[in-house]
Amino acid sequence: AAASFSVSRFRDGYELTRFASALGHRVLGGLSKLIAHYPNRPLVSYANARFSVRDSYEAAGFSYMHTSRPAYFYAKHGSCVLHNRLKFQKHKLPFLLDNFDPSLSEKDNMKANGYTMWFDKGNYVFLLA
Repeated sequence: AAASFSVSRFRDGYELTRFASALGHRVLGGLSKLIAHYPNRPLVSYANARFSVRDSYEAAGFSYMHTSRPAYFYAKHGSCVLHNRLKFQKHKLPFLLDNFDPSLSEKDNMKANGYTMWFDKGNYVFLLA
């Protein structure tokens, strides 16, 4: 198992940015063991609500704070590829779309060019004080 930490992107303190174990392996207590050696507190972590299990964070001593609002992505009609919304900010659209209309919103320009919005389930937010 491995973990990476950084200065928090959204609040004071530090952030657990990644935690993973080798494919096909389960490290019992791995998260607890790794954060036990990380001296900085408070420690926040965000987990995709679609894929993550809250129990593993809580077993490691984190407290569940809340679930963030869902984020959105775009997919071209007929494609299975999801694109992050940041790629399609309105000021970037004239360079990315075949038909850009500056009087339309980002959402309306994307729709006019054959894209559909897809929403995730948000992120769980955890805190270890």
